[in-house]
Amino acid sequence: MISRFLDKTEHHTLDVTLLALHQRLSNHLPASFDDLDRCIRGIIDSVTGKLVSPNWEASWRHDGWVARGWFGDDEVGRSLHTAFTGMVRLVIDARTPRQQRECAEELAGTLSDYFFLRGYDMPGQEQFLDFPAQQRKLLVALRGKGKVSIDRLLGELYPRSHSPKESLHKLKTRTNKSLAEKATGLEIREEGQTYALVPV
Repeated sequence: MISRFLDKTEHHTLDVTLLALHQRLSNHLPASFDDLDRCIRGIIDSVTGKLVSPNWEASWRHDGWVARGWFGDDEVGRSLHTAFTGMVRLVIDARTPRQQRECAEELAGTLSDYFFLRGYDMPGQEQFLDFPAQQRKLLVALRGKGKVSIDRLLGELYPRSHSPKESLHKLKTRTNKSLAEKATGLEIREEGQTYALVPV
């Protein structure tokens, strides 16, 4: 159970609405951002007072954070809190089409992580099963998340290594070779201090 304020039925109802949001984000953003904004605000409002503080918008604008206490401290609760933080960031901070697109891609990725923990079968989850383990781990860390910082990837892939940047670069090179050999139509592209999994 995520929170003492959310029962099993309410949790399932929330999952259904989040699954619909994930599908919408994974397909494309609407021509007008207003519809997506209303959809996300509706989801937040549906759990206000149970997962989200009633003054969530003022808290974000003033402090830049979403209160975590009501989400619980288990792995599922922490993952859902990350997703709600992404939703709040999208509706409040994303002003330009580029910001909206980047925030939406990141949110789709965090929702995928949450659904994995909840045991849902997500489309594309088996996409990289025939890749070597470390390559698959890199691809899953990048899929659906837009630009991901190299520092974050280092922490996920090489948590015990003291000088892993060269290892990560070599892994990217090997993974791109595998992506090309398997004709996936994807490649890992480096830009600044970020990697992104993008169409070729």
